[in-house]
Amino acid sequence: MSSALRQLALILSALLLAPIVCFLLFLGSIALTVATGTAVSVPGMTENGSGVGAELASAQFVFPGSLIWLIATAVIIYLVGLLIVRRSSRASEPALA
Repeated sequence: MSSALRQLALILSALLLAPIVCFLLFLGSIALTVATGTAVSVPGMTENGSGVGAELASAQFVFPGSLIWLIATAVIIYLVGLLIVRRSSRASEPALA
């Protein structure tokens, strides 16, 4: 696969995986709020409060922080993918004698 296609595949995979990772963090914080009965927050991303009665928990995204989390997660996933690709291409190159 050419270098440009590889870069495009890495970018697209990072853009697709970042919202999934952020959503899993959001769900995990809600589950922790329900399990402990106390307010739990992911700094800059969510604020959760324990509920009363039939409402187990209430949660909300914090606007600028959740966008920063989404962008930072996409960048980290892209950089990890880039590192894996570079290491695998280095390992496949023949050693110089």
